[in-house]
Amino acid sequence: MADVDIENSKSEQKTTQDQTKPELKDSLTLEALRIVKDAQQQHGLRHDDYHRYRQYCARRLRRVRKSLHFPQGNMRKVQPKKVTEDHLKDVKFLLIPLFEAERAWAYAVALKSESNTEPRKKYHKLSRLRKAVQHASLLNALCSAKVCDARSKLEAEAYESWMRASYEFELEKWQEAVTGFQKAQTIYNRLFDAITDDSKELYKIRCDEITPILRYCEYNIGDKSAMEELRKLRMTQGGALSSQLDELIEKTKAKQVATLSEVSWRGKIIPIKSETIRVHLLNVQELERSLSESENAEAKLSIYESLLKDLIDSAAALKEESKDDPTFRSIIRGQQIEGRVPQSVHLYSYIMYKRLNHNIDRYLLMINQAKQNLEVPSNSDQKKTKPHELARLYDTIVQNANDITTLPGLEEDLELKRECKVKIAVFKTYRCYYAARAYQNVSKWGETMALYDLVEVRGTKALEQLENTNSDNAFKSDILNLINEADAGKSVCRVSKVSDIHDLNKRTKKLSVKDLKIPLDERLDLFGEDRSLTGDQVNLTSLPPDFEPVACKPLFFDLALSLLKFPNLDDQIGEKKSAAAGGGIGGMIKSLWGWGKK
Repeated sequence: MADVDIENSKSEQKTTQDQTKPELKDSLTLEALRIVKDAQQQHGLRHDDYHRYRQYCARRLRRVRKSLHFPQGNMRKVQPKKVTEDHLKDVKFLLIPLFEAERAWAYAVALKSESNTEPRKKYHKLSRLRKAVQHASLLNALCSAKVCDARSKLEAEAYESWMRASYEFELEKWQEAVTGFQKAQTIYNRLFDAITDDSKELYKIRCDEITPILRYCEYNIGDKSAMEELRKLRMTQGGALSSQLDELIEKTKAKQVATLSEVSWRGKIIPIKSETIRVHLLNVQELERSLSESENAEAKLSIYESLLKDLIDSAAALKEESKDDPTFRSIIRGQQIEGRVPQSVHLYSYIMYKRLNHNIDRYLLMINQAKQNLEVPSNSDQKKTKPHELARLYDTIVQNANDITTLPGLEEDLELKRECKVKIAVFKTYRCYYAARAYQNVSKWGETMALYDLVEVRGTKALEQLENTNSDNAFKSDILNLINEADAGKSVCRVSKVSDIHDLNKRTKKLSVKDLKIPLDERLDLFGEDRSLTGDQVNLTSLPPDFEPVACKPLFFDLALSLLKFPNLDDQIGEKKSAAAGGGIGGMIKSLWGWGKK
């Protein structure tokens, strides 16, 4: 009986303790992504300062532990404490594993930039990422408790998946990284659809950050289309994602550079030894593919800018690497040398040919856009294109085509020179036509008619050259249209010139001397009957007379004194010297002590 009473008393005591144990009325909610993003933006990551963010995480952890009375030992001894489900009476306990994971992750990213020069830091980086994954796993386990709501559970699961995938990414375990990133992206997409408050945009931003990394992992697995999608993302995305995309694209290109060891051009196989030039030419090939796929004119112009920049950088890199080669320098300067042309010169000509060719295509695209606004009405808001602007663009195209013919190493390439000669003839015709239009707009009929005649002459020669070559038929039809428009323009000029002469005669007949309020002494070359000269108030001259500028007194500077040759006076100077020398040494002593003074 005594044993039964003891057991009953223990059970009652346990029941009393359970009843006095505080109950959580509301579930805990942890908006992990919002808390992390706010902290990152306010404490260093806006400027990619990961060390500053790591220090902030350490201070935040110390404040949270102090407010919760949850220290890790004392000043003398450290006693690590893990957060368990029993501690989940306050949402602040969930901040401890969250910011421990953030602190380890920030340290790993800071070490990543330093590991390029110090390889040992790569292992330190991986250990920090491993520690971040452990803290993220603890956070996910804590949020799986019943006291946390569904949103906290989903956010913690997505955070752990993202952190684990980042660790697998650094280990180059592409398949595991893809699985983790896809899981995190799926959860964030669901949260974006379900949440209605202001923080839903953060989930969309996070998904956009994951997309390029995911495509890079897929590319490394074997999906060759992923690289193209990365470049498209780089063109459409900006801001914080641009640097991340650039880094991923550079990693992908580094693997492709090894395959670009030579190029074939104009029947020559040109080796590419420099890795820097390989990277630039690889960029050019990819941009050329993007150019052929793009349909928007503005997007094409942007691609042309990037393409020309890469070609300029590759030419500069080649010059820098070949600066010690006297043959290369001599040929680039246009000097003739005997013997075999080095491969570096052929590579330079190849780069410059592509640059000039793409520059011509870029100007033609700009001209096509400008022609659409050539006939814009005056009351329209669009900027009207002036003919002289088109003439200037065509003049630049002609210069580029001429530069192609002077590239070193292509002196014997007659086919290339023939192609350039045809293009020059065509573009000179265009230039002449729009120059005529420019003169026509300012009513200079004589110059306009002369230029229209030149358009017909040059257009006829261009058609003959096009017939002798297998050129584009579009050029032929355009030249024929220019010749017809030049013929019509001459007729308009003749009519306008006659009309202007007729209007001038009318204005001359209406002109009267009476209308001229000019004094008589200033219009002596004009003849006309002026009856006002016989009246009382005769305007003979201006009184008082106007001031007239008077030439100032000239100033002369003796600038030629050093160039004048004066007569020789050595004979007179010699007599004076001899007289002075007659005093002898006694005279010197007297002058020294003051004797002999008068």
